Amino acid sequence: MQHFRTEINPVTGAREDFYWDHVEQKLVQRTRHNVGAVLENNKRRANNTTDGRKFNSGHLMHHVADIPMGVVVKIRKEHGIDVFKPEDKPRLLKLLDDPDYRYLKTTTARLNSKRPGG
Repeated sequence: MQHFRTEINPVTGAREDFYWDHVEQKLVQRTRHNVGAVLENNKRRANNTTDGRKFNSGHLMHHVADIPMGVVVKIRKEHGIDVFKPEDKPRLLKLLDDPDYRYLKTTTARLNSKRPGG
């Protein structure tokens, strides 16, 4: 494979490398995400004394997690959870309460508890 281009996504910070596979005669794209800054911010917010609740259009909103796109893909592949589908919300909240995924949360509160309208 021959590398011929590298691009940095200014929004996500992801590095995209493009290769030409001479054997298969196809373009190959590899994307790498540096999630360090997001994870450090999650830790800082989780340790903050305020819980991040805000009112938006008359509804109480609470920022509970920041999930980098690379981890979104990993969660979908490994757990079959699409973080963008409302029907997957209960499974996502349960996963975020798992100690292995605590680093994604911006709060120390449990997310998987039953609540009205949740």
